[in-house]
Amino acid sequence: DQGNPDGNEGQGQLGGGSGSWQLDGRSMMPGYGTKIRDTKEEGIVVLNIWVDRNGKVTKVQPNLRESNTTSQYLINLAKNDVLNNFRFNGDPSAAISQRGKVRYVFQLK
Repeated sequence: DQGNPDGNEGQGQLGGGSGSWQLDGRSMMPGYGTKIRDTKEEGIVVLNIWVDRNGKVTKVQPNLRESNTTSQYLINLAKNDVLNNFRFNGDPSAAISQRGKVRYVFQLK
């Protein structure tokens, strides 16, 4: 949400943990969201995401400053989940590439 305190947020459950997302003015499309159900490690992974006007995630980059782990296993798990399972509502008046965040809290069951 590029620092906008009024950005939209969403939350969900994953792998015994939780997650949230922030993308100003956008909402998650029904049926989309995390598909992670289990994990082998614990940690918090924050990803910066870029979304096009159609609501498709086009780029994902780890935000190591806000994460508490550098585990490639967790980072790749989160990145693949976002790229394959997240879709936001379209907005023809949005920037060509809008930036937001996704935060995963991985916990062992």
